[in-house]
Amino acid sequence: MRIELFTDGGLKVVDHAEVVSTGLPSNFRDMQVGTVHNVWGWKAAIKRAQAAT
Repeated sequence: MRIELFTDGGLKVVDHAEVVSTGLPSNFRDMQVGTVHNVWGWKAAIKRAQAAT
């Protein structure tokens, strides 16, 4: 996450949540050949949030 989500995208922190284990495997260590990860860049997140309003 970058600061631009807050400064350019208008993102606001409105609450907090406890971190809990979901029992799902972590994809932070999933670096096997053929593994696919779908991620959004910070610019895409701003555009999607603006489009939703």
